[in-house]
Amino acid sequence: MSVWDSFKEEVRSGKFAVYGQWAAIITGIIIFATGIANLFNFSKAGAIVFAVVSVVLGVIVLSLEIPLFMKCFREGGPLRNFLQTASKPLYRTIFYIACAVLYWVVQLSEFVVSAVFLSITGIFYLIALLKKEDPTSSYFFTKWICSIDGYVMKPDSLLS
Repeated sequence: MSVWDSFKEEVRSGKFAVYGQWAAIITGIIIFATGIANLFNFSKAGAIVFAVVSVVLGVIVLSLEIPLFMKCFREGGPLRNFLQTASKPLYRTIFYIACAVLYWVVQLSEFVVSAVFLSITGIFYLIALLKKEDPTSSYFFTKWICSIDGYVMKPDSLLS
């Protein structure tokens, strides 16, 4: 199965957990990029502080959604423990909705796109939670991103 075929299959699946994962990865990239872009915004002091928060949050979101990134953190470290806890559907939903609320409350125009994408991601995960969907990972990220030398790493094996 090609990358494109697996992507089309996931879009047709109707699983909001997978939609949430895709939205979260796009969100993580956007948050990280806007954080980097605003690190040197000297016109607003709050924007610089929030840019640092955005860079850190972007790394956390990408680490939460792409299981291979979990190997970057020390076993038993506080960030890894947080990511393992936040990987549960309820906590993941709360995490994205809380981050979206934070971005909307701060009301810096530089971060509106991040707030919109965090809201979309939170809504996808909330729908998945309400539909009682099993937590599933995108085939693309488990097969194509997390495969090393032909060995496919399962997300659960990366968390242990």
